[in-house]
Amino acid sequence: MLSNQEIRRYKKQILVPDFGEAGQEKLKKSRVIVIGAGGMGTAALQYLASAGVGEIAICDNSIIEESDFQNQLIFKSNDLGKHKSIVVKANLESFNDLNTYTIFNIFISKENAKIICSDFDLIIDTANDRKISQILDEVSSELNIPMVLSSCLQNKYTIAVLNFNKGPHLKEILFKENNHNAGANNLTSKTCFGASDGIAGSIVALEAIKILSGKGEVLSNRILSIDPINLKFEFTKF
Repeated sequence: MLSNQEIRRYKKQILVPDFGEAGQEKLKKSRVIVIGAGGMGTAALQYLASAGVGEIAICDNSIIEESDFQNQLIFKSNDLGKHKSIVVKANLESFNDLNTYTIFNIFISKENAKIICSDFDLIIDTANDRKISQILDEVSSELNIPMVLSSCLQNKYTIAVLNFNKGPHLKEILFKENNHNAGANNLTSKTCFGASDGIAGSIVALEAIKILSGKGEVLSNRILSIDPINLKFEFTKF
């Protein structure tokens, strides 16, 4: 049940048609883990926190670098050299203390992914690393936990929802398009504008909200490709 404070705070989205207090209560009871606190991940995290997702976990073991300030607006100049996950948690707590936040200051691997992700209702992969995506896809499928994937290569983005309502797995979409962005093997291959990461992160958060609340049409059985520079949004069906 929502408190009076929560009803006031989330009033605007509670008033969204067919969402209501029932949808908000589902978000409050939900548990989400975000893998990767980069540009896409931090944008998604901020919107998930603002939406009132009850428990949010951040998994990232990297250190804040100066180049992160351009596309990761959750960080400030005096955060340079600090652990991303710790700073993100502190900032989200000050932003919305009605939620619970957990951190995993660790690198996701085949050995620990299942243990880390097993207690969550949704996995969000914004690590932009194919090997990590493959590991998370296997865990998502095995545990029957849906996953939202977002990746970027040369300022072009790919977003997909995996293992949702018997939907596709990563291996089914990985080579669907010759220039599929999920081909990015590591973060060094990424070039982007900060605002472009914000677009992708916002869409990721919205897909998560729809999945968790059971409201709206989820991006399943389709790949969304975004070219922000040329303002192109394309869908590829399976």
